[in-house]
Amino acid sequence: MEKVYIFGHKNPDTDSVTGAISLSYLKNKLGMDTEPRILGTINSETEFVLRKFKVNVPLYLNDVKVQIKDVKFNKKYICNENKPIIDAFSFMNENSITGLPLVDDNKKFKGYVSLKEIAAEMIYNEKIHVDTAFDHVARILDATETIKFDEHIQGFAHAATFDDDTFVKDIKLDDKSIVIVGNREPIIRYAIEAHAKLIILVKNTILNKELKTLAKQNKVNIITSSKESFKIARVLCLSNPIKQIKRGSTIITFNANDYLTDFQEETSRLKHTNYPIINNNNQCLGMLRTIDAHEVERKKVIANPGDLVISSKAVGATNSVESWLVSQNVGFESTEATANASDWNRLVQIL
Repeated sequence: MEKVYIFGHKNPDTDSVTGAISLSYLKNKLGMDTEPRILGTINSETEFVLRKFKVNVPLYLNDVKVQIKDVKFNKKYICNENKPIIDAFSFMNENSITGLPLVDDNKKFKGYVSLKEIAAEMIYNEKIHVDTAFDHVARILDATETIKFDEHIQGFAHAATFDDDTFVKDIKLDDKSIVIVGNREPIIRYAIEAHAKLIILVKNTILNKELKTLAKQNKVNIITSSKESFKIARVLCLSNPIKQIKRGSTIITFNANDYLTDFQEETSRLKHTNYPIINNNNQCLGMLRTIDAHEVERKKVIANPGDLVISSKAVGATNSVESWLVSQNVGFESTEATANASDWNRLVQIL
């Protein structure tokens, strides 16, 4: 249920403050979610009354201008920085967005990655370096069979495109090597004997019993995939965590408490499309797209009952609650019913 704030005078006196408290109490009993507020510093009389009846002073309401937290920004538009690149890419594609904020396991904001930066990774990454979980590699390659010894795989990939003799002679393999190979026993044997970190068998290549035993003895990880060598080489780097993508150094964020007018003014100058939204603890709450900034849920308020509301109508709402609300550009509900003595007596009994 949406919170509703109840208040009275801009310069609160005893009747407007206690009226806000009592009306809030009544509204809450009727099922609403309300809180009393004050718009200024209370006087000594009001302070004495509240202290006498052990009632807390309502919190100060500075304004009810629209803040970013009042805008319907998407709270699902975040991605854990350890997710594979392919997962982030798929999420962007499915939701027709061009970027995502990155967070750690505690939702702390860690950066922002765009589709353009992912595309650059796929196009310009000449050396296929893998530094990710074994399970991520197996999933992205649609593994049909695996032999697993390590939870984490790190190394450079080599596709066996040369003939057997040339590959064995010219390509040096070690425990940091990843070999993409088909049904070519000499190269598979060479990779196993060199204690390669991972062998990826393409097109569901079947490993014979001898080589499988040797691989287990040397603790060589093996993934069998139905994909072809070229396809594997293209998507292998997408198993890496999204945080490894080279990203721009300038990241523009906004706090959820920032005013929407400030956001609109700044974004009109910056000309970006997406902006991560954070809180005071640097936790990312989601992402606000400029095209969604008009979807606003304005704060709901009730102007407290009392003679201020009546007299303000007589003087054209000069320096009144209504004029303050108009300046804040919000809608409001007001009532002219002033609490009588018996009402206050009942309130005292309640408090």
